[in-house]
Amino acid sequence: MNRMRMKISALTLGVAVMTSMLGDEVMAQTVIFVNKAATGTDDGSSWANAYQYLQDALGAANPGDQIWVAEGNYRPDEGSGRVVGDRSESFGLVSGVRIFGGFSGNETRYVDRKPEIFRVFLTGDLSGDDAPDFAFREDNSFHVATGSGVDNTTLLDGFYITGGNADGADADSVGGGMFVIGGSPSVMNTVFLSNSARCGGGLYSEGQTPEIVNSVFNGNNAFSGGAICNVDSNPSIVNSTIVDNFADRGAGIYNRDSSPVIVNSILARNVSRSNMLECQRAGYPCTFAQMDPAVITKSTALSDEVRDHMESESAETALAWVREQPDVVFAEGDEAAILFRLQGGPQTWVLGEAALGGQPSSGKHGPQFDFGGIRKRPTSALSFIDVVGDDTNNDGKRNNRDKKKALLLSPFQFDFDPSDEGSELKTMFESVEAYASDVSFYSNAGAGVEKFEIWDDYDVVHVSTHGARICDDSTCRNTIATGTRVSETAPPQSIEPGLSINNIGPNLWYLGLGSDFMNRNYPQGLDRTILFLNACETGDGDTQPNRAEVPDLASVVLGLSSNFLQRPNANSVYLGWSETVDIDVSFNTSLSFYKKMLDRGWRTRIARKEVLAEGLGVGVNPTTRLRTWAQRGYDLHLREMVTLIGDDGMKLEDGGNITWYFDGILNDGLPDSLWIDVLVEGIDDGTESEYELSFELDGQSLGAPVPLSSADFFEKTDDYTYSVSDIVPSGKDMKPNDTYTLEAIIDMPGGGQSRYEASDLELDGCFWNLSMGGTRAGSYKGEAATYVDQGGGFQLILQSVNPNPITQIFLYSSPPKGTSGPYEISLNNNGDGSALINLFALFVTPPFQYGTGDGSDLKDLDGNVLFTLPDASKLTVRRKDETISGFAFGSIWGTTNNDPVNPTYETAGWSLEFSAENGLNPDSTPRIDACAGN
Repeated sequence: MNRMRMKISALTLGVAVMTSMLGDEVMAQTVIFVNKAATGTDDGSSWANAYQYLQDALGAANPGDQIWVAEGNYRPDEGSGRVVGDRSESFGLVSGVRIFGGFSGNETRYVDRKPEIFRVFLTGDLSGDDAPDFAFREDNSFHVATGSGVDNTTLLDGFYITGGNADGADADSVGGGMFVIGGSPSVMNTVFLSNSARCGGGLYSEGQTPEIVNSVFNGNNAFSGGAICNVDSNPSIVNSTIVDNFADRGAGIYNRDSSPVIVNSILARNVSRSNMLECQRAGYPCTFAQMDPAVITKSTALSDEVRDHMESESAETALAWVREQPDVVFAEGDEAAILFRLQGGPQTWVLGEAALGGQPSSGKHGPQFDFGGIRKRPTSALSFIDVVGDDTNNDGKRNNRDKKKALLLSPFQFDFDPSDEGSELKTMFESVEAYASDVSFYSNAGAGVEKFEIWDDYDVVHVSTHGARICDDSTCRNTIATGTRVSETAPPQSIEPGLSINNIGPNLWYLGLGSDFMNRNYPQGLDRTILFLNACETGDGDTQPNRAEVPDLASVVLGLSSNFLQRPNANSVYLGWSETVDIDVSFNTSLSFYKKMLDRGWRTRIARKEVLAEGLGVGVNPTTRLRTWAQRGYDLHLREMVTLIGDDGMKLEDGGNITWYFDGILNDGLPDSLWIDVLVEGIDDGTESEYELSFELDGQSLGAPVPLSSADFFEKTDDYTYSVSDIVPSGKDMKPNDTYTLEAIIDMPGGGQSRYEASDLELDGCFWNLSMGGTRAGSYKGEAATYVDQGGGFQLILQSVNPNPITQIFLYSSPPKGTSGPYEISLNNNGDGSALINLFALFVTPPFQYGTGDGSDLKDLDGNVLFTLPDASKLTVRRKDETISGFAFGSIWGTTNNDPVNPTYETAGWSLEFSAENGLNPDSTPRIDACAGN
């Protein structure tokens, strides 16, 4: 900040001293006069004898001199010793010399000059043939002015610098307006207008600290630094305006190893070079408000005549006819549509039957896309996959709790019905929780121009409309029609650039829009949006030489309208038809496509692939296809692809019970685990390892993400859907009185993420613990408990579910013979209950290992029943006490040899001490009520 203040002070002081010295008297130093219109001795001694060429004055100037320049155009190839037409000629500033423009040619005082009225142009247009869109610049000066090596006493003040074109090699590729290396000149009250270069269209500065004060940079163009390019340079920019400049990077200012000081200045509307509107390049009015209403009316009337010729003769005849009409400055077309423009008027489209397809009975159409022209094919088809939607609840992440928005536009529902899909799609989206209250549907006049300006507010945009595309030798232009009707008696006065008139029938004119409109409204493309333009010829994706100048709609939507690197993180998906398709096919295709994405959770390419497999998405013409375009293989889901599943097999909702998930002992002070079930949709077969699954409990990660294929239980349920079960540590001792938030997270290829969250989850507390002594059985837990009203008392049934915890009992001695269960349990507290524990042998080699039965019979190889296996282990007690303990005894059986053909069996007696308790309330009392009815 101190450095900035010092620079301002120095600049202000310099201006004040200069004004004082020049206010009433001409400075004592020599003043050299320049006037293009002078007819005197051409020695610069006075206005009458002024030099005609600025170059001659610069050649005569010495440090301390001033040069006053009268209004007019001055070229650097003019003057003594200069070579006319030499592009290397430039106005070279001289150290210590101050050059002032803005004089009429008779002033005697500095303060009387008026640069804004008496304009002095230093122009690089050596042939005088410059045209809009930087046309005919190949013979212009590489640099209009140079300030290399001059010191900070050098000044250029009050000029327009225009027409520089640094398209050469090395130094001649930078600084079209002004080129400065190792110099520190001051530039004041100067306008840098319409200059171009590889770097620094207006000004290139390297190695020193020039000062720019009260100046303007407008309409300059470069690959880097449309207005200014700084390389190892720290210029001061004060009270200046840098607007409407263009470049692929750094449209306003591009800095490399530089730190310019910018004070009280405006930088605005500096955009990618590709986002220059065609009207700006071609030099015709960009908005209807700038046009003569009479010209608009004449355009609509002429469009009807063009239609008459198309219908009564041919499109070729109609095109030839319109080209011959007065004031027509552009006309192009084919059998589907003709585009023309009158001098000072709007682009006007006439859509013929080949485009309209005989609506309403048939015909929505799509572009002839070159699939590879829109994007480079990725090395992996899964380079980036994501889910639409923003962080609408501001919790720092995007998941199912964030509302998603859909915009459905049917400008010609009256024309397409009953096969317009808008109403059906509205119902479909509203049935999905993620969209529910955020579906906007507009039809006919309600789907006017203003509804095409708000696409970046939505996650999915579907448009069913008319459209067309025409191409000449190098450029393709597009239009899609809106629902805004154009009246012949009241021409539109819109201030929105990029609109056209679309004639879709006799006296039927609607406002249309093309890539100019899209570029203006979405200069960076659409972000994480699915756009389905169900209209004809809305993009082509080809790679014509000046594709960047008039980009197709697909390129704009995908953020590719300048070059492939403009938005490396763009991830929108664009869908459309390749050619004409029957309206019923397009209707059914749309509904089927969205249903798969909303009901099945599939991504766009999977949904499109399955639609095609069903025979939809294909027109009468065998080359017609519903296609998708996205940058570098990006893809999107309409909703979350991962879902938590509850114990009922349905998705886990807020307030649900996660007893099913719990694996541990409540209130034992030790961390518990969760056995979690999820459903994951939209995954191509064989790509499971590219998706990583993780969980969060109350915002805390439950371990590192693991590939889906590494989950404990991973099952493919259909071509693109997988169920996964995984057991993960919760990191905490969970309690039945607390609530929890559980999230399942899928990390997708390229960094996308899908999250499903369920909050306010509870445990029911009906767990039981079983401790068995007298054996080496250890402690076990159950997974369900039920209290049954017995009329004055309760029966508590504790039963293990899956997996059964009572899996092993090791005996101390050789088993005595006996008979197998059931086994009586004797309680040691009051003895007023009974229980059954049924066990059977699982393994045949000593020491005997026993587990619960499954209720089936044990048979030999001949099918003879050897033993009837008991039911699953069950402990039944008729008490409501917090803890029940006792002593159990009985006998068990098992095989004693390893012969599967002739097994032998023995039984063994057993005994154990046990205790059982159910889940507790916060005050340590049993949670009986919580278990009732379970």
